[in-house]
Amino acid sequence: MAPWIKTKSTATFDGGAPRVVDVVLQRDDELRGGGKAAEARIRVVDGVDGAGVETIKIARRGGRIVTSADVRELNLERIAEDAIAHHATVMQPSGRVAIPADRRAIGARVHGSKRAPAPDLLRRVARAYLDPANRVDAETGSTIPRNRRQPTERVRVDVLGFVDAFPGQKNGLRSASRRIKDAREAGLIPAHDADDNELDAAFAALAEGESDGEA
Repeated sequence: MAPWIKTKSTATFDGGAPRVVDVVLQRDDELRGGGKAAEARIRVVDGVDGAGVETIKIARRGGRIVTSADVRELNLERIAEDAIAHHATVMQPSGRVAIPADRRAIGARVHGSKRAPAPDLLRRVARAYLDPANRVDAETGSTIPRNRRQPTERVRVDVLGFVDAFPGQKNGLRSASRRIKDAREAGLIPAHDADDNELDAAFAALAEGESDGEA
């Protein structure tokens, strides 16, 4: 099988660091008529909570059906490391300048994001998710209906530190949802159908635990 070949890589920066990298790879159709058999678009996200692949999309090309084997052939960890390293930069008065990448540090971020999160991170996720202030309209003081609340957004931005290049981009939603799931499994966030009293009780218990030295 012909290898995947990177054909394009574009990055969105937060200061001098690449926060989101979109990578496009293509594969030749094994000399059967030339054309491209498939195109893979991979989004790599480098956030406060580690780095890794956020989304994958493989498009059919040349009439060929894309299979699960196509995905397995992609070394996603290596792609994430290469993508972040390729765009490693520092900001100089004259503009953005490329610098040699610390591949060991990048690898640690990529692989570290797959390990169990630190307890302190889960507590910060739970605080942002449960905070009663996020359930009240700051202008009117009225309670925000459940279907309009955005606790995942608070985790995404306030805790994990994702930055969007343009309105509606919403980088890191998948990472935020994963960490909320981790915090729920750790017993810090109640079940999905919990009412406001249960959310308040969980928030109070979290604050009490931190006052006892857990944080």
